Amino acid sequence: MIKFLTCLTTFIFLFASGCNTGNIKEKKQSVYTYANSTDYTTLSLDTIDGGKTYELIFELKGTSDCFNIDIEGIYLQKSFPLEKFPQKVYFIVEKKFQPEYFPKSKTYWIQLGKNFNKEWEIFTPLTICSNKNDPLTKIENGLYRIRWTTFQKLPHYYIISIKTDMEIQIPVTPSK
Repeated sequence: MIKFLTCLTTFIFLFASGCNTGNIKEKKQSVYTYANSTDYTTLSLDTIDGGKTYELIFELKGTSDCFNIDIEGIYLQKSFPLEKFPQKVYFIVEKKFQPEYFPKSKTYWIQLGKNFNKEWEIFTPLTICSNKNDPLTKIENGLYRIRWTTFQKLPHYYIISIKTDMEIQIPVTPSK
C-alpha cells in the first residue's frame, strides 16, 4: 500500500508539473515616485471644490490595463521643534484629450478617477483601469494630469507614487 501511495504521489507531482507551460509572462510592475514642495508646483486653474489645487502632468509611454496612484502629503512646521503633520490629500487623475475636430488651442481633460467620494472619504491607492467599451478611458501613450488639494492654505510637501507596467516620464511640461 505504501508503494502504491508513493507511486501515485510521484505520478501526480510529475503530471502537475508538466501542465505548467512556462510561456506565461507576467508584466513587470515598477513604482515611479516624484516628490516636491507645493512652493515649486504649478497651481491648477481647475479647482477641487474651490480649494487651492495643484497639478502635475506626466506621460505614459505604453499601453496597459491598469495603474495605481497614491499621494502622501506632509506639512512641515518651520518653527522649532520641527514636526511633521500628515495631510489628507484629495486628488483627481485625468487624461489629455485632443479630438481632431476641436480647436487645437484648447486642452481637454477627461477624468479617469478620484480618490474620494461624495462624503469626502478618501480611498488610496487609487487604481485606474481601461474600460474596453470606452476608448476615451483607454490607458495608452499620452499625457495625464493629477490635480490635488489638502484644503489648507499652507504649502506642503508631497510624494506621488505611480505603480505601473509601463514607462513613465514625470513631470512633463506640455505644449499648450
